[in-house]
Amino acid sequence: MLILFALCAVPVLGSASYRCSSEGLGETPTYSTKGLPFPAHNPVGLEEEKYDDLIFDPAIHLQLEDPEILHTLLVDDDASTASSPFPVPPNTTYPGLAYSAPFRVLSDAGILAVRGIVNRYEHTAGANERTPKRVRGLGYRSAFIRNLTYAPELLEHLSKMANLGVWPHDMHMNIAQTNFGQIGHGQKVDEWHQDSVDYVMVLLMSDTTDMVGGELQVARVSNATEALLMVKADQLPSEVVATVQYPGAGHAIFMQGSKIAHTVTSVLSAKEPRLSLVNSYQTLNPFRKDKTVYTTFRVQDPPNVVPTEMARHAAWRVQGQLGCVIDNPQWGPDESPEQTKQDVAATLRTAAAELLRAADLITGVIEDERPYKVDEDFWDRVDKVDEVAHATATAAPIVCAEEE
Repeated sequence: MLILFALCAVPVLGSASYRCSSEGLGETPTYSTKGLPFPAHNPVGLEEEKYDDLIFDPAIHLQLEDPEILHTLLVDDDASTASSPFPVPPNTTYPGLAYSAPFRVLSDAGILAVRGIVNRYEHTAGANERTPKRVRGLGYRSAFIRNLTYAPELLEHLSKMANLGVWPHDMHMNIAQTNFGQIGHGQKVDEWHQDSVDYVMVLLMSDTTDMVGGELQVARVSNATEALLMVKADQLPSEVVATVQYPGAGHAIFMQGSKIAHTVTSVLSAKEPRLSLVNSYQTLNPFRKDKTVYTTFRVQDPPNVVPTEMARHAAWRVQGQLGCVIDNPQWGPDESPEQTKQDVAATLRTAAAELLRAADLITGVIEDERPYKVDEDFWDRVDKVDEVAHATATAAPIVCAEEE
């Protein structure tokens, strides 16, 4: 069981009262709820294939090891002190995970099993403007991949790195996206970008012995958007670029990719194409700012799938927000009834605004900005998106905070 699933979702008789408010503790994970379950049935065109010989067993297929260090988000662009031991010590200031050092995830048996599944579905590979070859949707097609993704042992391990509860992202086409780094093509495995979800785990699946290139690089700059603009202008200083070296297949890093700019360089030479499996994650706090960028998925995934995935995601967030109101009655002090009215109404309006915004995204009334499209009118469109976000009350973190 995850340690951060329900920090204040269940009221305790005789305990201090709680309020659900847009004012509070910012990024502090003070409220958490249960994650959205995987759909009970698959979309048309993504039917699951049955392979009785591939049954996920964590005792056989996982080999979880600790990262040596956690690199944290920068506060003032000073990377020299931006790190934390693992696990994060209690009662310490933790600015948030940037990326972990590599750590082992899969056993040798796990690597063979996942490689077999990827090989089986390589013929479904496509491309987008960032990645020249990738497979998506394996979570729908493979029970093994799905059970690996939702393994409690793995989720607890990742939650400790984030220092808050995480869960596989509700855009389920993301599960086990596999990127193919073709040898000698000259194109990056993945262009400089920020992610369209909170967190990602990047799991290496190929033999990197004597590989030249194919390196994960991270811009150690506090503002990821500024880092992308520096990349576009070819002005990103080499001294702020950190390179991650994987020890080998079965190892991963866990990163808050929505807040840091990163890339994977071209594979110049290698024994085989560079294979990396990328899983996406979200926090279990439905009041935190939603990092999901709908347009990223709308332009590449099946049109009969993406709207429903987004609708379920928005419904889960709003269900969690309203659950805070249901489980934690907003009585308020007698001397300030007007403030109580405003607090309760603000939570309801926020929930309604999230649903309306999701509906507008799905129907094309509004369009959110992909965090890797940095062109001439980028700042104008970012300002416009921010205005919409503030108007719909989705930009500010909202927490279930204990009354003083």
